[in-house]
Amino acid sequence: MTKKDYELIAKAIKLTSGTIKAFNDSDTPYKYDAEGTLELLTVIFSEFLEKENPRFQRPLFLTACGLKTEEVNA
Repeated sequence: MTKKDYELIAKAIKLTSGTIKAFNDSDTPYKYDAEGTLELLTVIFSEFLEKENPRFQRPLFLTACGLKTEEVNA
């Protein structure tokens, strides 16, 4: 792995963490649990990977991660 790969991973984790904190600290009735957190992280990773590689197969990646692509609002 390269420095760029590690930076992408850190960026995805940081964005996920910030999003979860903002939702969980807000007045919204929805709160992220462990399952929702992993789903969000997976979707964010897939978005970053898709931007990095135009041949990236996002539905295949999401399925390999255990998500049903029709359930993901992405």
